[in-house]
Amino acid sequence: MGTNIDNMLIIPFTTAKYLNGDISFNTLYVKVENENLIDTTTTIIGSYLEKTLAITSDYYTVSSQDSMRETAENIQNTLSLLLGGIAGISLVVGGIGVMNVMLVSVTERTKEIGIRKALGAKRKDILVQFLIEALILCMLGGAIGVILGISAGIILQTFGFNFVAKSGIILIAFASSLFIGVVFGIFPAYKASKLNPIEALRTE
Repeated sequence: MGTNIDNMLIIPFTTAKYLNGDISFNTLYVKVENENLIDTTTTIIGSYLEKTLAITSDYYTVSSQDSMRETAENIQNTLSLLLGGIAGISLVVGGIGVMNVMLVSVTERTKEIGIRKALGAKRKDILVQFLIEALILCMLGGAIGVILGISAGIILQTFGFNFVAKSGIILIAFASSLFIGVVFGIFPAYKASKLNPIEALRTE
């Protein structure tokens, strides 16, 4: 918890008093034989300090390992939510980018779509074609993202940071990119499938 035990010297209280005459201390550790008595012991110690020293809890803090663990878990959960929110925003922004690229593609290939429809292609065929293109686009983006992420982790290892590439997390990230491709590729694909073949053929 922020204390380097390699730089710590533990000596008896009487020895410390003999060395410099200072008998003041700011931390007291109490060991409880039964873990079920932790909360009770914490309450008793707090009451004892308040009554004996005639001070309020503003001047002291009584905490247990459980409370410290809960605090650490709360911090970790908050960070997880924060990072999850950032990742969600990134996915939405990436999805909007994919949709814009596909809309531009539909606009530039309007005549091609008209020719396909004139030759007998159905709305479903056009829809599937553009959905597959969006999926391929996101698949390539997801693969590049995974490669860059693993590469960055390997580079960080050389600086002493710990890095573990879990296959489950990688699969979830890759699946998320494919999901984004389907969700944000539907509108461009639907727009392409709705084009009138006659008007599409007249497009310059």
